[in-house]
Amino acid sequence: MMEQRVEDSALATRLAATANPQLSSSFFSVLPAEIRRMIYVEYWRHNCLYEDAGEHTSTGDSTHKYHIINKVRFGSTVRYTHSPCVVSDQNSHDFRMGRLDLARGQDSEVHTWARRIETDWAVHWPCEELYKNTTRRPQSTFMPALLTCKLMYRECIESIYENLTFVFTDTTTAESFIDLHPPPTLRSLELCIRLPVFLTELYCPPSFQHHPRVSSPDHPGFDAHDNPWATLCNALAHRITLRRLNIWLDIQNLRAWDERVWERRLLKPLAAVSVPRECFTLALPELGPLGKGRGEKNGRTYLEGEYLDRAPFEVKRAPRPNYTEAYLARMLANTTLLTIDAGPAHGGAT
Repeated sequence: MMEQRVEDSALATRLAATANPQLSSSFFSVLPAEIRRMIYVEYWRHNCLYEDAGEHTSTGDSTHKYHIINKVRFGSTVRYTHSPCVVSDQNSHDFRMGRLDLARGQDSEVHTWARRIETDWAVHWPCEELYKNTTRRPQSTFMPALLTCKLMYRECIESIYENLTFVFTDTTTAESFIDLHPPPTLRSLELCIRLPVFLTELYCPPSFQHHPRVSSPDHPGFDAHDNPWATLCNALAHRITLRRLNIWLDIQNLRAWDERVWERRLLKPLAAVSVPRECFTLALPELGPLGKGRGEKNGRTYLEGEYLDRAPFEVKRAPRPNYTEAYLARMLANTTLLTIDAGPAHGGAT
């Protein structure tokens, strides 16, 4: 990643050295830089809009939000692409379980809504479907401006990073992209992440601090200070020009959040992020009632009381989807659909 940053810096230097000042263009020679920046913002607003977002999406600020996706799922190669975010507020009411309940008896609908509950894109499932169902991806709406000339390219790139919100649904893509763009470029980020359960196990009670390093098939030897979540938090902490940060968290596990997560330890690395508290939102699942798998006695300590008051972010809690119910509903629907597809059994003549 360091080599990539050096290459990008060299490219920026070459662009600055070889860019034509465009003195014959009234756009550059007459309009002040402040006016040009306002024009770029209006261009993003009116031209970077995806028209066919689907029936289950919301608009609002979504025209200024884009998912950053790594097209290469395995290995060290990084190939980013972007796709419109059509969810204006990831902290708004999550209606997926309600739709699953309404779909009972309609196996194809049950399967669809159960899959939407289980996806790692979580509340951004409409964005996932938009991205995956777009078979022929149109030319990026940014490209006409970026390809006009080197001078406009430099100004547009700066405007894009200053005025758009970048959305991520996994820790690795988020960390690599943030690390690739040093300050003061990125201003607004949104994370919607279902953490793998092995990551949450790293943040166990103090009595287990000497537990052997947890491994996963792809990433051996992680500990509480060296893992994708810690690396992402460190990358965020170094972005001192961030003006807005919205994080939505859950875990990839059927068990309840408060049975698997030690909140204060897991979220402690976020304390180093320098975003104004009123612009830093952390959305977490609701906690269960006291005395039922909760409390100091089992080492799982939560953001409550004075800890919540001292937190550098605003915490919003909401009911967590019932992943067990969604899983069982999908399995039952799959069985029924397979039976229908197979048709009635035909016995031979005797």
